[in-house]
Formats: sequence, structure tokens, C-alpha cells
Amino acid sequence: MSASDIENIKKEADRIMGIYTRDRLKDDVKILDPKEIIKGTHAYAKGKAYDIKERDPPNQEYITSSFEYIQRVLALAGYRLADILKPILEKIKVD
Repeated sequence: MSASDIENIKKEADRIMGIYTRDRLKDDVKILDPKEIIKGTHAYAKGKAYDIKERDPPNQEYITSSFEYIQRVLALAGYRLADILKPILEKIKVD
């Protein structure tokens, strides 16, 4: 992976976090139980993906809303991971 690739990833992460701020997702960030997280993503999939008929291409509305949902989930996963790692990393001494 090149330095340019890494820079592009950072820019995209900043863009997504600008849209889906921690404050905007504050209620969902608190949910750390994997079973509860799975329930939420399953409910979304059931309401969206399962509505597409087999062999039919997804329409533009589906593609757009799914892309927005994926960005939201990525931001949420990052915030949750940071919250899980923060107390662990605070205990590590760095010279």
C-alpha cells in the first residue's frame, strides 16, 4: 500500500466521521453487546436486502441508501473499537 493510498483512506475516514459524528451516533455507540449489534444489522438487511427479487439488479435508491448505511456502520464500528481499546491502551507503558 502506498503513502498515497494511506492518505486517501485517512481522507475518506475523516469525511465519513464528519457526517457520522460520535455525537450523532451516541446512543448506538453505547451498544457493545455483539448480539444486540447483530440484531440491528440483521433488521436492516431483512428490511432492505431481502426485498430484492432474485436475479433483479438493485435500483439506484437501494445502492445509495446501502452506501450511506455502510458508511454509518463503519463510523460506528470505529467509535466502538476506540472505546474498547482506550482503557486497554492506557495501561500500556510506552518509553
